[in-house]
Parts: sequence; C-alpha cells; structure tokens
Amino acid sequence: HFGSRLFRLGAVPMARPLLKFTLTGTRPMAPLPEPTSVRPPAATAVATTVPSAFPPAAPGGAADAGRAATIASAPPRPSPVALEVAAADLVLLSLEATSASVLSAAAFDGGLFAVIRRDEVKAKSGNSATGRCWAVLGAEAAQKADDDAKEEARPVVALRVAQRSGQHQPPEVLASLCRQLSEAGLQPWPLAGGDEEMLLIDFDKLEAAARELVRAGHIIGPVARIQPLPELQDLSEEHAQKFCGVWRLTSRERPAGTVVEKVSKAEAPIRIQAPSGAFAEVAFRTAGDLRGQASSCGIMRVEEVLEVEGDESSSQHVVERHSSMSFAPPTGGARRCRVVWERGSTGDVAVETQLHGTGAPEVERWERIGEGDVVVLELKSIDPRPQGRRGHTGLWLFCGRHWVRVTGLSHGEGILPSSCCKSIAHAQELYGEETVQSELHAHFDACCGGLEQPGLLTKARTAWSSVRNPILFDASQSRGEVCVSDDVVTHAPKEGPTTLWDVQSWSFDPFAHQLSGSDNESSSSKSSGGKAPVKKKARGGSSSDSSQSVVVTKKKEKPKAKRSKSDSSSASSSGDRKAKAKNNRQTSGKRKNSDRSRDAGKRDRDRDRSRDG
Repeated sequence: HFGSRLFRLGAVPMARPLLKFTLTGTRPMAPLPEPTSVRPPAATAVATTVPSAFPPAAPGGAADAGRAATIASAPPRPSPVALEVAAADLVLLSLEATSASVLSAAAFDGGLFAVIRRDEVKAKSGNSATGRCWAVLGAEAAQKADDDAKEEARPVVALRVAQRSGQHQPPEVLASLCRQLSEAGLQPWPLAGGDEEMLLIDFDKLEAAARELVRAGHIIGPVARIQPLPELQDLSEEHAQKFCGVWRLTSRERPAGTVVEKVSKAEAPIRIQAPSGAFAEVAFRTAGDLRGQASSCGIMRVEEVLEVEGDESSSQHVVERHSSMSFAPPTGGARRCRVVWERGSTGDVAVETQLHGTGAPEVERWERIGEGDVVVLELKSIDPRPQGRRGHTGLWLFCGRHWVRVTGLSHGEGILPSSCCKSIAHAQELYGEETVQSELHAHFDACCGGLEQPGLLTKARTAWSSVRNPILFDASQSRGEVCVSDDVVTHAPKEGPTTLWDVQSWSFDPFAHQLSGSDNESSSSKSSGGKAPVKKKARGGSSSDSSQSVVVTKKKEKPKAKRSKSDSSSASSSGDRKAKAKNNRQTSGKRKNSDRSRDAGKRDRDRDRSRDG
C-alpha cells in the first residue's frame, strides 16, 4: 500500500523504488535490505550458548492473531540475545506532513529506512485498525523535510536483533524485548522485515534502554555508539577541594544504614582523583581472581542538583564516572551516584549512593587518606606491543604518599570493552571463560603503592600476582630506568615492557631523588635521565634553567686591561677569596632552603601516615 502510494506521488517518473516498510506486529511485503553490519565479535554465536532468562511474553502493538497463537505455543523461556546499533542517525517524521518530493528523493538516495503505521485504536469488529503513519528517514534526508513535518520529528536509533547462526529468531523474542522496554517507560517501536527484526528507540533513551537490556541478561553493542566518552574538563575550584585526593573504600551498605560488607585496608579499592577530571581506581579482592576485578580509569563529571522537600531545599552533588578503560565490561552508561559528605575520625568521608540498579540502592563509603598536588600521566605506547595490535590506554596518578596505575584496552577495543553486558562472569558465559581470561591477562593491568619519598616508589598490590619485590623504582639504584623529557615519561624497568607516558599534569617530580645542597639538581637530572617537562612544570611551579645562568656568567668574564704578573697573581688570589666567600654564602642558603623543604615534606608525610593509621 505504501509503496504504491509513494510511486503514484513521485515527483518524477521512475522505476519502482527499493522501499522498506512494515506494519507494526505484521510481516511486511518486502524484506529490509541488509544494513551495514557493526555486529560485536561472536554476536551470532552468543545467543545459542546463553542459558534461558526470559518468561513468556505477550506481543505488543497490533500483533495479529496468528503471531499471538505462535507466541502462546512457544517455549516458555526465550534465550537472551545480542543486539547491535544498526543505524544511529535516523529521524521519525509524520508521513502525512512529509511531502511526496522529500519521500521520493529519500527513496532514490537510499535515505528511506522504513514506513510504519502505529495502530492506536482497534475496531470492535474485524481486524481493521486506525492509526498514524510515520516515515523513518536518514538524518540527511530528513533535513529536506518541510517545517510542518519537522515539528514532530524525533531522532531515533535502530537496534537489530542478531540472528543465531543463520536461523530465524523465535517470534516471541521481539515481543519480549518490547514488553521489557515498555515496562521501563521507554516505548519501543518494533519492526519486522523478512529475516530482520529491529527496535526503534528514541535517541535520548538509548543509554537507558541499554541498561534495561543488559540488566535482563542481553548483550548490546557497539559501546562507542551507546556511551561515547566526553571531553576532559577541569573541575571547579569548589569541586576540586571536595573530590580531589586519595580515597579508600571502607564499607558497602544495602540499603543505607545496613552494612553488607566491611572492606579491610589490605583489600580496599584505592582511587585518586585529579583536578583535571581524570581518575584512576584499583579495585580487586584477590590477585589473579577474575571475579573481583573492577579496576578502571577515565573522566569524572560533577553536577549540582537542587532537591526540594517541603519548604526546604538542598543542593546535592551527582557524579558521573565515564570509564575510558575498565576491567569490567560496560553496562550501558556512566556510573552515576549521589554524593554527600560526612566527617570521619581521620578526615572527610564521601557517601556515594548508586543511582542505577534494581532494588535498594547500594551505598559506598570512601574515606580520604591523602591530598595535595596530583601528577597525571596518560599511556602513550607499550613496547613490545601486546598481541593483537589493539589500542591501549591507561593512567598513572600520583598524590601525597600514594600512586595508582591502570592500563588496558581502549574504550570499544577487544571483546570486553566493545559490548555491554552485566559482568565479567556474564561475559564468560557469553564468550567462553578461556577467551575472557586470556584477554584480561594479556592486555589489562592494575597496581598501586606508596611514594615513600620523591624517587622511591614501592609496590603494594598488583592485579595478577602477589608482590615479590616491593620496590618499583629507586632513583638511587635504578639509573636510567625512568627518563623525563619533552612532556614524555619513559619507564623502562629491568623486567616487563617499556611504556611511554604523556604528561597531563606535572606539579612535582615523583621520580627525582632529593638530596641536599648543590647535589640535588645533578642527582635529579641523572635519576630522571633528561630535562623535566617545561610547559607542564611551569603550570605547577617554577623551574630554573641552570645552563642559561652559566652562559650569562661567562659573558661577564671579560678582561679589561693588561696587568703585571704580580698584580695578576694578587688580583687572582683576591678574586679567589671573594669567589670562595660568595660560594660559601650560596651553599649555606641552598642548604637552609633544602632543610626547610625537607622539614615541610616530613610534616606532610607524618600527617599522611597518621591518616593511614
């Protein structure tokens, strides 16, 4: 019906266009062409191996009696399926308000995705129905529509239900997905065409739909289209004072006030938050155990929400943590939590109430165990590169007496980071235990430790093995292991790959071995293996260029006139005495400054040790 109507209303004579159309709940007259496939790895094989998780579901929309009968006789528990974002730049327009010339041009250019009749009221007699007709066009084709049609335009996304090994999905699968999303208030539009089954979702509800589908045990990808990473943005001064520093998890509550887990210091997750918005978190229970791995790094955003209760109003902080890299698979969006502050025995306590999930919300309590300037390094490259030649990312953060380092596959790379599912355990069921384990061990790593003093880094915990040698880096012993030059830090340990890190924030040098007097500068240069980052250092503090001062001094040393031998020797001895006295005064001043800085550093370290208990 729609195809012939479009043909008659075409602006120019043409052969019958290749149209895609469907009636909600019924099979269309022509199959949907194959869209560009962005299917996540092993998506087709996934659905056949996952255990059943759904009860029988009644069809939604205007499903005909034949399909309803099929559903009634179908197996009671359809298996979870894999879904993919087949098209993310679609627009839903009213067919009545869209001109024939726009539809004809879209049909010619391939911008016509589907035509739908949304039934609203079913007649009491027969199977006839009344409703509105809608055209689904590509974003470029929709730009040519009239203003009247654009008034009701809605950006939508098409989710394709992946086929299982070339077989047709049972008809109850699409209906079950529709029912689940409808119960969550998302109102999907089901499409069925030949071998294709799809769901149309409002673009701004895609993330919420992904969370609901993942919660039910489905897998959906690619993650780059579902939860794209935001840009790094500096925190405000107020938010930096509240959120920045070193934090340690102490307990979990569900619901609030009911402690379900107290976390020991030896197993507690450690998080460092930087004023730039970057964060890194090391979180695992036992080294080598996949089930507790949840380390991550990425970008944090903070927004203030005004809550009104009766006549009183209060401002609360809502935090979003977007993971650029995570051991755990993405779940369909950023981690959101509401944060309130308490005063603990050792300092500030952040009470984070998770805003996603079913049932009673989980509450986590984090205590601040360190604060001060934060150094942020971002992974640039690994040599030798791990197998598979995939993109890697990671962050190495230093603050106070602590450091945290997390590395792994980039957002959207590999098996785990490319598609959304419930957990690592669920991913093992979907892809196989050996596949998930081999990817994590080959491409992911997390560790944390202490910064005993600049130039001495100790290692406390690692993700995959127990700590045998607690010394990660000692500037007094490891000459040339760390090189800092031109905003790049090169770490070349005796064992393991060489890593290059871009300097994002450089407020102090954690790799420099501090000594007193004039030996400080030479030792710092040797331990770092080169010149410190100039641009980043200038933002964090002042940096002196000793070579420049030497050049200036040499320019001043010009003989003015000839002297006799005795005069020369006398002047020479007098000059030597003056230079020696001047050097003694400079050395004394340097030692005093060094003593002051060393005393200040000792006070800071004593304060951090008292917080650590």
